[in-house]
Order: sequence, then C-alpha cells, then structure tokens
Amino acid sequence: MEQKKRSIAFMITAIYVGTSVLWMVLSDHLLGYFVSDSVALLKVTTLKGWFLLGITAVLLYTLIVKYTKLLVAAKKNLQEKNEEIMVSQHRNQILIDALPDALYRVDREGTLLDYKPGKDHKIVVDLHKEIGNNVDNFLSPNNAKIIKDGISQVLEAGEKQVFDFKFLQENLVKYHEIRIVSSGRNEVIIIARDITNRKEMEEKLQYLALYDKFTGLYNRIYFEEKLQELTDSHQVPIGIIMCDIDGLKLVNDTLGHTAGDELITNTVRIIKDCIGPEDVVARIGGDEFAILLPNKDSKQVEAVCQRIHEYVNKFPNGNHQIPMSLSLGHCVRNRPEESMHEVLKVADDNMYRGKLHSSQSVRSSIVQTLAKALEVRDFVTGGHADRLQHLIVELAQNVGLSDSRLSDLRLFGRFHDVGKVGIPDEILFKPGRLNQEEFEIMKRHCEIGYRIAQSSGDLAPIADWILKHQEWWNGQGYPLGIKADAIPLPCRILSIVDAYDAMTNDRPYRKAMFHKDAIAELERCAGTQFDPELVKAFKTIISKDIYLGVAEQSGILQEIAATNTEYHN
Repeated sequence: MEQKKRSIAFMITAIYVGTSVLWMVLSDHLLGYFVSDSVALLKVTTLKGWFLLGITAVLLYTLIVKYTKLLVAAKKNLQEKNEEIMVSQHRNQILIDALPDALYRVDREGTLLDYKPGKDHKIVVDLHKEIGNNVDNFLSPNNAKIIKDGISQVLEAGEKQVFDFKFLQENLVKYHEIRIVSSGRNEVIIIARDITNRKEMEEKLQYLALYDKFTGLYNRIYFEEKLQELTDSHQVPIGIIMCDIDGLKLVNDTLGHTAGDELITNTVRIIKDCIGPEDVVARIGGDEFAILLPNKDSKQVEAVCQRIHEYVNKFPNGNHQIPMSLSLGHCVRNRPEESMHEVLKVADDNMYRGKLHSSQSVRSSIVQTLAKALEVRDFVTGGHADRLQHLIVELAQNVGLSDSRLSDLRLFGRFHDVGKVGIPDEILFKPGRLNQEEFEIMKRHCEIGYRIAQSSGDLAPIADWILKHQEWWNGQGYPLGIKADAIPLPCRILSIVDAYDAMTNDRPYRKAMFHKDAIAELERCAGTQFDPELVKAFKTIISKDIYLGVAEQSGILQEIAATNTEYHN
C-alpha cells in the first residue's frame, strides 16, 4: 500500500516537472518566433514566470491543505486508536486484578519474570521477592520438576498444559489447578487457581456416595455394589446377617429422634464389636443393617448372631432406659452359582419372621418402660394416678357408663398423660406459665401418647381417648378441636376429675387451691371447658363417703366437709 502511494506521488511530481520544463522551453521558442522586441519579450517572459509561479503556488496550496487535513485526520484516528487501546488495557487489567487466579510469567529455564497474586490465594512466601529467581528456589524439588516439564511441553509442542497441583502449606494440604500457555518463543504464562474447596467437596461427595453420614458405615449403594462384586467372584462360603432395630419408630415418635439416634449408635457399636476386620457392615435403611461375612460358614455366622444377642442383652439401656432389642436373620452362600441377592432375600425373610414373633413383646416392653418413666415424674407422684382412677370410675358409674368399660377407664386414668414422657423436663416442670412456643410443644403429648398406646396391646383400646383428652366442650381444646358430644364421654369425665385433682394439689408453678375454690372454678368453666351436666354430677359425688378415703390422703377431708356444709346451707 505504501509502495503504491509512493509511486503515485512520484508520477505526479514527474508530470509536474516535465510539464514545467516543456512550458518553459516551448514558451521561449514560441515567444522568440512571435515577439521580436526585446523589451516586449522581457515583459512577456516575466508574465510567463509569474503565471508559472501562480500555478505552482495554487497547486502547492491545494496539496498542502489536502495533506494537512489527511495528517490531522490520521493523527486524530491514531489518538482514538491509542485511547481505545488504553481503555482496553485498563479493562483487561481490571479483569485480571478481579480474577481469583494467580498469574506467573516464567521463561524456558523456569525463572520467574513477573507475578500477579490471586485474589483468593493465600501464599506464605512473598513471590514478588522471588522475581528473577528460578522456581527451584521456592518450590519443592518434585513440584519444581512438574512445572518445568509443563513449560517444556508448552514451548516444544505448542499445546497448553492443564493439571492439578498438590502441595503442603502450613501443615494443610492445598490443591491448585495449573494452566500453562505460551506467551512467546521462550516464555509462558502460568495460571494457578486455588481449588482446595472444590477438592474437599469432591472428596466429601465421594464419601457420602459410599458411606452413611450419621453412622459412618457403608451405605446401601456401596452394599449393593459389594453384593454384585461377591456374586461375580463366585467366592464361597459367604454369610449375610440382616439386622433390624425393634421399636425404633416408636422411640422416635415418643421420646424424639435424639433417643432414636442413641439406639442406632449403640447398635452400630455392638455390631462392630461382634464382627471381624474382614467383615463388611452397611446401614441399608433407617433401622436396618446388613453384614457381609466372607469365608464364614453357617456355624460361624450363627456364632456371630449369638454374640450380637448376648451383647444386646448385656448392653446398658442408656439415658432413656429404653430396652434394646434387635431382630436378626442370616443365610450363607455355599454354592458359587448362587446369587448373593437371593442369599440376601433369604436372610431378610428370616429376620422379618423373627421380628413378627417379637415385635408385640418389644413394643409392650417399651411402653412399660415409658410407663415407669411416667411414674417417676413429679406430676404423677403423691397418689395422683390412684385418685384419678378412683374418681373417674365413681363419676362414670354416676352417669351410667357400662361396667365393661370401667377397667379401660382405670387404665385411662393412669396412662392418659403417658405422652408427657416425650416432653422436655424444662417445659414440663417450668415454674411459671408456658410461652406460646412451649405450649405448642406441650400440646404434642396427646399425639405422642396416642402413638404409644397404639403400639401396646394393653393400651390400644384407650388410644383414641388419650388423643382427645385435652378437648374442650366448646371446641377450643386440642389437638382436633372437636366439641360437645363429639368428645368421647371418658375424655369429658377425665377433664373434670384431672382438673379438680390438679387444682387441689401442689404443682411446679403454684400451690394447691382450697376445695371450695376448685369447685367454683369447675362451675365457672362449665359449658366452655367442661361438660356442664358432668360438672353437676361431679359436685355430687365429691361429697360422698366413697371419696373420704381418697380425700384423707390429700389432707382435705375437713375442708371438704366444711365446704359441703357451706353449700348445703
């Protein structure tokens, strides 16, 4: 392009010079031919010179103006280009500074030429002081070799190198992703990104893919893979033990998942103590565990089962005193062609067969334990349960309830609050009023008690009463909000008797009320909290001689007599 411009300029100059020479020579000859007077010839020659000078001046002016404009435009364009380059460089610098990556400019020999720290990098060594030094000075020999090999690959093969770089910093393992790209014939740019968090997350995900987070045992995914691996190996003998925690759901529903977690933890501890280092145990369900026992025959597998049962029987029940019980089933592969999945199914069936025989007794044992826990709580001491059973029966007989239900009523009087074993002590025995959040927790005792009763053959007939014993006559109770006759009669009876007994005995949050004040409170709440007709009936039976033996226990005999005289008067 430049050569073409020069050729055009040379051609224009040549034409101008040639034209000027021809003009001067030809014009002189023509003038000598037409003009003979020397004076006139001098004048014409002068005019001719002025004409040529004028033409030359116009041409020069035109060219100067034109090319001056071109120069100004070119200068302006250059300035704009320079500004764009500066803006672009500034933008690129901002992007580079914002990157979390560290940048290193290194020559072929491994000498650090320049360095930009990464935003998220924490480097103990000040690498700015290492500029001009070889990477051997600040990297371990092995890592320095890795970097130099990467540089050689990039400069010789012309392809970028990407790899993970592991090193120790302040006794912690760190990971960097290294990218090496060519930036010249003898230089490279090394981009280092801290991927320690990503690596740790990958390792965590890999762990969770194979292990149960809570127990640390292998999970079902690993167990299934191991089962298939053993199937393909045709190894014999291989035993499988299936293990299930009895009553775990009941414990979770009544005492909460903390107590259930304690059962799971204890089960894992027992299983680990009873198996060998070559055996594999996995948690394959919420309450189910599977044990793989390579190279163990039927007798050895049965011995492991027996050992587990012995450990369970000896194991302390823990803080909640819940009896521990495990259902076990086992099977052994003795033929290489047998599928381990079939062996697992047989072991599982054996386990559930045993569970069917023991499940009711286990649940009953748990319920009995919960009942004992209820008895040692402050709110059922001092004859509370006995007084309730007695008064409930008397009031039920007074309103004509059939005698066939009286035994259930006595159970109801004793166990209606069994769900409170699942309520924290700090709420149950709070000396003051419960706040809204605490009250919502307290309200759960009806549903907890209902689930406990459903799990017990003895308490199952009163499970519905336990659920509804906090309902109010006007529908403002809980948990269902039913009202009037929709509330079972035993629940309406209990609410009156329980309220009276609570008012006339000390509670954590107040002292006992006088008999007459308790009766007045029952009458005030008749039609809202209590069945008004039952309140009238209760007021009648409370003064009968049948109650005197119970009243003496609570120390209110004289006060009842005085109050009854007052009412009759």
